[in-house]
Amino acid sequence: MQFQKENILNKLCWVYSVGFFAILALPLLNLPPWFSPPDFGKTVIFRIIMSVLIFTSICQIIFQENKEKNKDVNKWKNKKRWEGKNQEELENGCRKIPPIGGILRQPKSPVFWSFWFLIGLLGIYFLATLFSQDVLFSLWGSPYRSGGFVNFALYIILAILMFFILKKSEWQKIWIFSFIIGVLVSLIAIFQQYKIFSPFLLSYEGGRAPSTIGSPITLAIYLLILCFPVLSFGLKTKKVAGKLFYFISFLLFIFTAVFITQTRAVYLGLIIGSFYFLTFFPFKKKWLATGLKIITTFILILSVYAVYYINITSQSKFLDTIAKNQLIKGVMTRVSFRLLAEEPRFAVWKVAFEAIKEKPILGYGPENFNIGFDRFYDSSLPYISHEWGSWYDKAHNFILDIATTVGIPALMIYLALFGALFWRLQKLKTADKYADSDADKTPIIAHGLQASFIGYFVANFFSFDSFSSYLISFLLIGYSLHLISLNVVNKEKSAKETFNNTLNRAESSVLNQRNYQHHLNVNKKKFIIVALLFLFIWFNWQYNIKPFNINTKINISKYLIGEKKCESAFSRMEKNVLPKKSILNFYSRAKYIDFMTTCESYYPDKTADYAKRGLGAIKEGATIRPAFVRGWLFLSGFNTVLIDIERDIDKKVELIKAGENYLKKAELLAPKRQEVFIEWFKYAFTSDRFDLLKEKAQKCIDTNPDTGDCYWYRALAELTVRNLEQGEKYLTLAEMRRYDSGSFISISQLEKAHSIAGSYQELVVVYQKLIALKPEEPQYHASLAFTYRELGKFKEARSEAMKVLELQPEAKDMVQEFLKTLPLR
Repeated sequence: MQFQKENILNKLCWVYSVGFFAILALPLLNLPPWFSPPDFGKTVIFRIIMSVLIFTSICQIIFQENKEKNKDVNKWKNKKRWEGKNQEELENGCRKIPPIGGILRQPKSPVFWSFWFLIGLLGIYFLATLFSQDVLFSLWGSPYRSGGFVNFALYIILAILMFFILKKSEWQKIWIFSFIIGVLVSLIAIFQQYKIFSPFLLSYEGGRAPSTIGSPITLAIYLLILCFPVLSFGLKTKKVAGKLFYFISFLLFIFTAVFITQTRAVYLGLIIGSFYFLTFFPFKKKWLATGLKIITTFILILSVYAVYYINITSQSKFLDTIAKNQLIKGVMTRVSFRLLAEEPRFAVWKVAFEAIKEKPILGYGPENFNIGFDRFYDSSLPYISHEWGSWYDKAHNFILDIATTVGIPALMIYLALFGALFWRLQKLKTADKYADSDADKTPIIAHGLQASFIGYFVANFFSFDSFSSYLISFLLIGYSLHLISLNVVNKEKSAKETFNNTLNRAESSVLNQRNYQHHLNVNKKKFIIVALLFLFIWFNWQYNIKPFNINTKINISKYLIGEKKCESAFSRMEKNVLPKKSILNFYSRAKYIDFMTTCESYYPDKTADYAKRGLGAIKEGATIRPAFVRGWLFLSGFNTVLIDIERDIDKKVELIKAGENYLKKAELLAPKRQEVFIEWFKYAFTSDRFDLLKEKAQKCIDTNPDTGDCYWYRALAELTVRNLEQGEKYLTLAEMRRYDSGSFISISQLEKAHSIAGSYQELVVVYQKLIALKPEEPQYHASLAFTYRELGKFKEARSEAMKVLELQPEAKDMVQEFLKTLPLR
């Protein structure tokens, strides 16, 4: 029986090893249509593997026993330890999983504070999710970001499991494997950039190559975190082949991060991290440390001057020469002062500060930054709206993002966690003696981890995490805990021994209190394992496999949309995606509406059909995420189209009432957003509610006097009551603010406004513009003919009527009837 248990536990070791290596290989995974968006595919596989590892660890806890070792065996192990052998190398099978509660009750444990902060971080994220403004979204996040509490909790569990399970020799393999994956990811980015093997690699739409990570920014942060550990391992190893591998990997990571991704946040992270790494490198000889500090400071000053020189020098043969290289030119562009001055992040941060004030304790919930941002959005802030829009789901600053979504206490715990790790790593560097036999190299590794943490924090001060950066950052946390517990200063009474005793006391304490291993009989153990197995299967089916299949079908529909096969794509979505209930309910409906918007640009004549078809889906989406302002705006937009085409009075009244409710909800969520005002304008203008149009247009002007749309719709409100002077005034103000008054939609709106007011003279100009845009449209010629008749310009009316006959011969009878209403020549 004992042999069978040991055999089971030994097999569990293989499960851990395969699981850890598979997880660390996930940054390389990106295979459309199955694993797209990239982070969604990665996190699905991550959750499946983590569920296996958690199930395995629970089985190990159930089967592992806490019996005293044979005294003779202990003596033999002690003897071997004196011969330089590490105790864990003498033990077969997996390391035992100690009870976390025991560690948290032992202040003398070297990882006591780090563990408390790690568990505290998990706890406060759970509370923030529980009281979230959008609980479901806080749990799972968006497939594009693949954040959410579930994934974040699994990152923490991964770090803890790696710390408990991995032996010292296994950590080396883990890091080498991570570096190899980083090398492959970097090579793919380089191949993408230079179009090498382009038919076989992931395609991307020009610009900076994203590799398999999905974005050049997140790729850069992922490589940044790997840079300093790989450099430290290169300095630590004595083997030439090892040094070559580590240093070549380091250079490849730097090249990709700097020249391929061209990410400014990572530039700064590399500079600050490198400055710390070189300036505070743990040399034993003081003169070497002093010399390196001087050289590093000189290089830093030179780098700052180079950036300054690039920005202030308008003409330089040297700069013109090096700028011929596209990669160098890209880097020079990214460090532009002008680009920095126009950066919208700073305006976003101002809004985030206001959002934090409203919910400082638990925030709006994980992944819900957009709720607070939209509520306090201020369109008058400079550069807040760029060419890509003004919708932000991340603060692009980890401090503000955590404080907004999870609260200030969570931010303090997060910073305290890394502070505790940094402090303990620093103690490893400043110690004279270590319990570990390879202690002379430990300070280098600890120093590299510190530099990596610094670079990571600096980069994330201007950016945000993705799956790959989360994965490596929590790998750093697990490895830091390992180093802290393994290499402990002798002058602190051999804290390693204290740590081991802590685990033993904790284990004994828990066993004495509960005595699980002795009291659980075989049947109870089997029942627990079977119950967990069913839970494991249900979790993976409901939250991993099912969403994965649904997402694959969405991606196939997306491909069909790209081929302009809209009906086929819609049919697939309506039969195979929308009826399926999953964590992708909102996402699937959002993609369905997105597909319709794309198809509308292909087939403008089907706008009304698409509005009828998509209204139900977008209603469901707004119900699923009621705090998502864009859901209500989309719903209002579709509803407004239906108002315009509806001829049944009762149904039209119902649509008008519903439209007002949708927009009231949107305005409640985002009271100062111009996009909300614009939807109000479209709704009011289509519903012939011109007093409401005037009211909302003026409110829009008061909110941000620089928005052209506000003046345009205020002008339309004036023109409908034939207040031509005021109307022209606001039209001019709209054009001064770069509103496109010459577009087909704008001219069509003018046509409606002047028609309601009976401003025939102005209508002549409007119809002439419409005819210039669409000369083959007979309706515009017919309307112009009618307008000329009302103005008494019968010759011109007759001329336009004949053009209608020319363009539409089947309308001969109608044209003849119209001509009869005109005086004889």
